Amino acid sequence: MKLVIYSLVLLYNLVFVSTKNSTSYLTIQNQIICDLVVAFNMLPTFGWECMNGVPNTELCTSSESTWIGIYCDGRSIIKINLESIVPYGSISDSLGYLSTLTELSLKSNSLNGTVPSTLGFLSSLSILDLTDNYLTGLIPSSLGLLYNLKQLIFYENSFTGSIPETFWQLSSLTMLGLGACNLRGTISMSLANLVDLDTLVLSLNSFTGSIPFTIQHLSKLSILAIDNNQFTGSFPYSLTTITSIFYLSLAKNSFSMSLPNAMGSLTKLTHLYLNNNGFTGKLPTVLGDLKYLRHLDVSYNALTGSLPHNLGHLTQLYGLDVANNYFQGTVPGTLCASPLYEFHFDDNEFECYANCISHIEVLYFNEGLSPCANSSMYPNYLVSTLCIFLNCIIN
Repeated sequence: MKLVIYSLVLLYNLVFVSTKNSTSYLTIQNQIICDLVVAFNMLPTFGWECMNGVPNTELCTSSESTWIGIYCDGRSIIKINLESIVPYGSISDSLGYLSTLTELSLKSNSLNGTVPSTLGFLSSLSILDLTDNYLTGLIPSSLGLLYNLKQLIFYENSFTGSIPETFWQLSSLTMLGLGACNLRGTISMSLANLVDLDTLVLSLNSFTGSIPFTIQHLSKLSILAIDNNQFTGSFPYSLTTITSIFYLSLAKNSFSMSLPNAMGSLTKLTHLYLNNNGFTGKLPTVLGDLKYLRHLDVSYNALTGSLPHNLGHLTQLYGLDVANNYFQGTVPGTLCASPLYEFHFDDNEFECYANCISHIEVLYFNEGLSPCANSSMYPNYLVSTLCIFLNCIIN
């Protein structure tokens, strides 16, 4: 069946794309746009006007049409960008027959209804963005036929069901954004097919199960956000082989067990969010070697032991949250040498904190927790560190 559908798509495009400047195709193009005028309840303010199925003005006279949001190549429409323009309405089925279209963005409107399966006919499409609407129903599996698609972005809609299995065959994808889409189910092992993927966002859904080990094949991945789901299992060890990641959020899931020392291989990390899980054991000292780290959040877990002193070596660390764990000992004074702006260490079992951290702008700790005895505001090691930065000499 899938082969039959794909063959029909090829046949369709052989007929229409090859004659994209023909009178027949331009007539179809006009009709499709006039369908959208009705479906989107477009206002004349934006130049979108038709009379009896015919545009009031020429659609394409140059690369940028007089119709707001339409871009052309010759006389053919290649791009539609109607971000925050459509008053309300739904996506018409006929839009899927605009065969020359390479980019379609209907972001931040008030569109309702379902995503037409006919969009799977747009074989030249490289960007499809339906973010921030009120779209419902199943995501059509026919979109898996868009083999030239590089960005598929559907954030903030109200779909039902799971990610279509056909999506895992979109090997040209560089960005897959399905955050806050009301999706459920598990993540397929076939995720490994998306070898060019740079950004994967599945946050704020109801996904379950573990992260497939095949994710290790996504060697170009730089952003992974799967927070606010129901994922389980240990920290996905296969992630530690993807050294290109700089943003990683596993927050607000049900991950458990200890954090692996292999996390030290993620040397490009700038943001790491592991909060609100069930991680146990000690915080790996290798995190203090991630020199580009700016935000680290491990709050609301069951971590124990002391805070690694080498966290103070992170010269770009701006935010640190270790609240609501079982950390013990003292809050290390080495943090005084970091550029911390915000530090949460409340609801732990610390005995005291180095007084020098009082200079941090936003500081959260339990009432009654006191500075450690003989802890000056600027201890000798801090003065030494500052002098290294200032290239001065300590006598």
